[in-house]
Amino acid sequence: MTRQRIFTIFSAVLLHLCIGSIYAFSVLTKPLQTHFDIRQSTVSGVFSIAILFLGFSAAFLGKFLGRHMAPSGSARLSAFFMLAGYATTVGAVALKSVPLLYLGFGALQGIGLGVGYITPVAKLIFLFPENKGFATGAAITGFGFSALLTGPLLEKLVREFGLAQGIALAGGAFVALMLAASFGLGGHYRRPDEGTLHLRELAEETHVPRATFWLLWTLLFLNISVGIALLANASPLFQHTGVSAERAAWLVGVMGLANGTGRMLWATLSDKTGRWRAYAALLALTVAILGALLYGYEAATGGAAVSVAGSVNGGVNGGAGAGFGVWLVAGASIALMACYGGGFSLMPAYIADIYGKKHVTEIHGKVLSAWGCAGIFGPVLAGWLIHNDTAGGAAKDNYAPAFVFLLALAAANLVVIWRLRKKPPATPLSPA
Repeated sequence: MTRQRIFTIFSAVLLHLCIGSIYAFSVLTKPLQTHFDIRQSTVSGVFSIAILFLGFSAAFLGKFLGRHMAPSGSARLSAFFMLAGYATTVGAVALKSVPLLYLGFGALQGIGLGVGYITPVAKLIFLFPENKGFATGAAITGFGFSALLTGPLLEKLVREFGLAQGIALAGGAFVALMLAASFGLGGHYRRPDEGTLHLRELAEETHVPRATFWLLWTLLFLNISVGIALLANASPLFQHTGVSAERAAWLVGVMGLANGTGRMLWATLSDKTGRWRAYAALLALTVAILGALLYGYEAATGGAAVSVAGSVNGGVNGGAGAGFGVWLVAGASIALMACYGGGFSLMPAYIADIYGKKHVTEIHGKVLSAWGCAGIFGPVLAGWLIHNDTAGGAAKDNYAPAFVFLLALAAANLVVIWRLRKKPPATPLSPA
């Protein structure tokens, strides 16, 4: 492996580690809720808005970035939006303005996330034509691992320096590292006028049916909806089954580790098995894991919902069955995060296999709009199902309906990947 390749991978991972700090947002939930005196759902909405803007900024800026900006320039543009987002968030904290919080941590940072997420992908595919899965998996793994590193950092800074100053210090550090990473991503690596994004023109150029794009979009949308719905409710779920708040936080960190590891493992595996087989195995495993998660939850709780105002100690019903259920819920949640991360890392290389390398930035950006939609769809609908159990007249939390819903989404994704099995690969007009 040449020095240029090593330096580019390192820079890509560093960039994704910084923007992946959004997955540590839950560390700020309680401090923000207390400072602004608002409901937890209002604070959680900031995360959903950030993911929404991530997906759609990647979609609408992917064409421009792929044609007119070098990867280094795109990384600096991402850093600019992240800086603007952190600065606006600090102002929101100082003024106790919820709309500014949504603008800063939600919209502006979301744009920075979208630009930074797609920046290194096409460059790495260009540098590693024979190992596209490994290359993209290496970069995107940084995004998945980020919460494991940035979560404790954010918590420590906010605890020691206060909310506004802690966010400012963390944001400054992340932006500085992003600017440093930009120097390792280099300049243009193909002619800026080679790409095209219009689906009709793309179908004519590559001989790939237009429906293929929408199948890829749906594939990513359903996989993200399942994973991000669990991610948004993980700590409350663990505590609901009897795990302490401290151990629940630790398990969320392990889920971040699984998220990052899954991205690398599934992407590397796909270089040997092919992208379609890897995706099919991943989706089948997701269905099995969700089945185990539902079974474990029923074992841990005895199928009984728990009052929102109540507490859970040592499992809802106690006993060996409840203990086994708690462990199964934790293990299944961690395993599901590995599949969630793998779905992300397989997509860029799968796009390159189908459409050719020169179209990756544009198409990957547009497909990532599914992330934005799933960031609203999955957590909101799952949250409604969890908190909508009013049997007996009292509001209760019951995760079983949400798990059934997620299981249905995962099963539907098996139909999507089956539909993709006959789609022909592209005939790239540029050298592979």
